[in-house]
Parts: sequence; structure tokens; C-alpha cells
Amino acid sequence: MMNRVRPIASLAAAAALALALLAGASPAGALSVPGSTYFPLTPTRLLDTRVGTGAPVGPLGPGASLDLTVVGVAGVPVTGVTAVVLNVVATDATAPDSYLAVYPAGTARPLASNLNVQAGKTGTNLVTITVPTTGDKAGKVSIYNNLGTVSVVADISGWYSANGGPVGATYYPLVPARVLDSRIGVGALRSDILAGQTIDVQVTGVGGVPATGVSAVVLNVTAVHVAGPESFLTVFPSGTTRPLASNLNFLNRRAVPNLVIARIGTNGMVSMYNNLGVMNVVADVQGWYTSTGVTSGATYVPLMPARDLDTRVGTGTGGAVGKMGAGQILSFAAAGVNGVPAAGVAAVILNVTAVDHVGADSFLTVFPTPAFVDGWHPLASTLNVVHAQTVPNLVVVPVGPSGRVSVYNDAGAVDVVADVQGWFLFSGA
Repeated sequence: MMNRVRPIASLAAAAALALALLAGASPAGALSVPGSTYFPLTPTRLLDTRVGTGAPVGPLGPGASLDLTVVGVAGVPVTGVTAVVLNVVATDATAPDSYLAVYPAGTARPLASNLNVQAGKTGTNLVTITVPTTGDKAGKVSIYNNLGTVSVVADISGWYSANGGPVGATYYPLVPARVLDSRIGVGALRSDILAGQTIDVQVTGVGGVPATGVSAVVLNVTAVHVAGPESFLTVFPSGTTRPLASNLNFLNRRAVPNLVIARIGTNGMVSMYNNLGVMNVVADVQGWYTSTGVTSGATYVPLMPARDLDTRVGTGTGGAVGKMGAGQILSFAAAGVNGVPAAGVAAVILNVTAVDHVGADSFLTVFPTPAFVDGWHPLASTLNVVHAQTVPNLVVVPVGPSGRVSVYNDAGAVDVVADVQGWFLFSGA
């Protein structure tokens, strides 16, 4: 599916927003409480219920949950971990419609979902989840399946260190920018990506990411123009051995996105591997992490998942209920709600779900609400959706000057749900 994007209303205004978000100094009223810093990892498999990795062999049943140990494994220390980043895959599902919820073990399951899955299909989504530090569930996260049976796979790609522990990387959010589109030759040769093929993509020095001092980037990666059997894409540091992990799973003729927090190679590049069939890849950068030990950027504060937006019931919309129409932009509060403070917020992590789409194939774009031209949105997509589909994707999005985030729907009509998982604190420097 080709992304259809309306003309940008004002490039100068877009640049002004980017500069305001990346000024490097705290806004008035910024908080002084430090957050967590990040340690990127090469993706490593922690869970695969098909073969007994991390849990007993066998699918997860209806209404069942499993606890997964996420500390003391794959380079994650035993103590001092506040949150981990997991790519979660649901496969071999039997229910027509189900969902997985990932949350801190030993806590009440929240009103939030992380991954929607349908019978016979494979779904993928990135999760940033708080890790409990006390009690008999310390160091574990829970994964719950709502209906039917489903096999679950989870790959870890990084972890956050508590204040007072080792100092990792800090974060700089960006207005989303396209750094790869193999359909038209942006960031790579204009060419299909064949089965078993790996491409290298430059991610430093482009899209607002500096040329040096970068340990990882946040990319929204979309598989498009897919032809052939079910396949997967793996994103990993360029110049390293491809790991046993996947980032996107996709079907014939379906455009499928997923957020990736990718550790970069020493050459400032990431590699992308396609397993089967023929496809193209689009990637939009959303931000970057400094080198380990650099504290000038934003630090992370994890939260229990909570619902910021639900157009089905009027949450976050001022009470208005109903699907977003074609070309519509909806703005909602991301600061000052659900544990996120009103000031000092650089960005939030949201799980955004397009629910029960009606009409032509579409995409959603999530971006910081600007203080200027109505109708502006960046040349980027967050998730792709087709008729009657419900699909989620994680997004790390800066908040606009008003503390709000906007969602743009390109075509058809769709309900939108957004659950906050945490927020980034401006540096107190």
C-alpha cells in the first residue's frame, strides 16, 4: 500500500516545532527528579512457548497468563532495572479476535492491551514495560491472553537503569522523518528486498539524528508491497551476526508496521533482513539515544499502562464519541494525565490501536500537536490498517508545546485507542 500524505502546510513551521522540541534546555517548570537511562542490546530471544524457551512448551490458553523473567538474562543485570523493551509476537492463534496484555508481574492487570491477534495470523508489537523490584515477582513481567489459544514469542532489545545505578543513554525525541523507502530509493537502492536478503541503512547523520554520539535509534519500520509466504524482518546492528529474533511479521499483500529501538553498528548503520518472499521497507525515525554515559538528553520514567484516548467511549476527546474520518486530525492530552506531569515532559510512549477500520486502506500518523497551522502533519506513518482490522503499534512521540499529541487518519473511518506506558523527562541541565 502506498502511503497517501497531504501536502505539508508549512515546512518552516515544521522546522520550528522540531527546534523547539530539541532545544536541549529544560522548559520553564521542568521537574528535577531524574529518570532512567537506557542500555540498548542486540535482540535476544527470551520467550518462545513453541519450544519451551522461558516458559513450558505449549500455547497460552484463554484467560491464562505466564510470568517471564527479564532480569539476569541476555545481558540484563539482576538488580537496578526499572523497565525492559520487548518485541512480543503472537502466533498460531485460534480465536477469531483476541489480545495480549503485558504488565508488571504481581500487579493487577490494567485496562490496556498490547497486541491484537486473529486466528491463523501472526501479530507483533513492541512493549516497554515496568519491571517490579520487590516481592516474589521481582524481575518478572506477566503476559495475558484473552481468548482462544496462542503461542507467544518475546525478544528483548534493551533495558532501563534505575537512578543511582549504571548510567546508560539518554533520549532525544524527533518529529517523525522518513529515512528509508526502498520503493523510491530513499536511504537504500530503489529495489525489492528478496528472500534471504539483508540491506544496510544509514541512520546517523539523517532525519535529525547526529552523525556521532548515537547508540540507538527509534524507528517505525513498515513492510510494504509484500508478495509471497508469511515472512519476518529482523533489524540488528550493522556489522554483527544476525540474531535469532524478529521485529515484524507480515503476510502477502499486507502493509505491516512495528516500532523498533535498534542498537546501531559502529558504522552508524542498521541491517534489515527479509526471511521469505519479496517486499519493500519504509522506516521513519522518531528519536535517538546518546552514547552510554551521556546525560544531556531526556531520561525515562516508566508507568503502569493507562488509557489516554478511546474514541469509542469519549476518553481523551472531551466526551465526543465516534470514529475518526478521512483526513481528520484529533488532538488529545498526553501531559497532565495518568501520572504524566503537566510540565517537563519531552515525550511519551503510547501504544496506539486502530480499531474496527471501515473503508479504504489507511494509515495513522501520531505526532506532537503543533502550536501553528491547523491541518499540518509530517510525512510519516505510525500504523497501517485495512477494512475490518484492529491493529496496534507502539510510538515514542514528543508532546507539543501545549502538552498534547495529535493523530491523523488518512482514509476511511476508524476508532483509535492510546495507552500510555511511560514518559521522558527533560534534562535538568
